Amino acid sequence: MGVLKVAEFKSTVAHSFLDFLAGGVDMSLMVAVDFTGSNGHPLHPQSLHYLSPQGSQYQQAIRTIGNIVSCYDSDQNFPVWGFVKWKKKKRSFLKKKKKKKSGLSLTPPFFFFLKKKKIYGKVSHDFALNGNELNPEVHGIYGIEQMYISAIKQVELYGPTLFQPILSKAIAIASAAHSN
Repeated sequence: MGVLKVAEFKSTVAHSFLDFLAGGVDMSLMVAVDFTGSNGHPLHPQSLHYLSPQGSQYQQAIRTIGNIVSCYDSDQNFPVWGFVKWKKKKRSFLKKKKKKKSGLSLTPPFFFFLKKKKIYGKVSHDFALNGNELNPEVHGIYGIEQMYISAIKQVELYGPTLFQPILSKAIAIASAAHSN
């Protein structure tokens, strides 16, 4: 039979989530919505952004998770971002019409296809849903949901998915809160 000698022993207490809450932790909910094309077109029922009477799958997630985590956020103000969108900006084409020898005016086929408008835009991997980059916060879970509904009706889904810019913003906010 052998002998076991312990040279050093250290015991560490593993705190639970409830221990942190009992200690007065103040959590902050931050939300980022994925507006990449891989989620499917919002008008298709298979899309995660499809606005059914029960709400989209994103709305359901916002409500479910938000209503739990928001209870531990003292001010109920939440930064809400989106990532990867195509900002719509419309510019009218010059309205020149070609005339046939018969005197009838015709619109070139590409003008008809584009309805005399072309959409220009900008891809953004981290944008405030409320449009205020300096203060992206909205009040309450209802505020998050309203910003989401407004945004999904205005943006075109695009790609690719890049998480780094939005994660950097969240890390900066969390770091600043920790240093105070």
